Amino acid sequence: MRAMPSRQIGLGLVELMIGIAIGLMVVAGASFMMLTQLSEHRRLSLETQVQQDLRAAAALMQQEVRHAGFWAAADRGVRTLDAPPPQASPYAIDRPCGLAASPTQFAYAYSSHATDYLTDVGEAIGTKENDVLDSDEIFGFRVSNKALQFMFGCPDGQARWQPLTDLATLKIVTPTSFDVAVDTIDLSAICARPCPAAGGNCPRAHVRRIHITLTGEAAHDASVKRTVQVFSRQRNDRIEGACPT
Repeated sequence: MRAMPSRQIGLGLVELMIGIAIGLMVVAGASFMMLTQLSEHRRLSLETQVQQDLRAAAALMQQEVRHAGFWAAADRGVRTLDAPPPQASPYAIDRPCGLAASPTQFAYAYSSHATDYLTDVGEAIGTKENDVLDSDEIFGFRVSNKALQFMFGCPDGQARWQPLTDLATLKIVTPTSFDVAVDTIDLSAICARPCPAAGGNCPRAHVRRIHITLTGEAAHDASVKRTVQVFSRQRNDRIEGACPT
């Protein structure tokens, strides 16, 4: 009597190996997708952080630059009848604290005083303008060792710098620059007497505009780089010269 062939129960070795191989391929594909998503999420987080840090620094710089040249007693620089000759603004200075001109450095000055005024109860507030460029009225920005720094005063001719950006998260790299453009406007038409045709000390206004370019990269990934630009006009125009008397 011939024996009946036995039925196969379960998977054979070849089938089991094929199944394991297919499973490993699926797991590898899922792992690759997960790693790709994690990498993209990390890069997006770094880009967002770099962009936010640069924008915060740019907003602070724009706000500060608008104060440049402010004089609490600017009315003293205007010629009026039966009044002393106009004074030159002590804060109209290009490179205070003896700082050299540099495309990665920008310094300015403005009055931190305010002329006295009275509150509702008659109390005086503020410090009277002394018409002197004090050491604590000099400010500036610079890039040093890949960090953006802010100057807050110049005691004894030495600039005091403090970092505005954290090197642990952000590095300031090129292209970064502070470009100042000056437009000169002739004001001789306001004079009662004509100014000399050439030369002379006729009145003129200097309108100053600054273009700031900040480029930063993530401290832990140099491929993550962003650039912000700030265009700002210094609100306190410089007036030079005087009408013929």
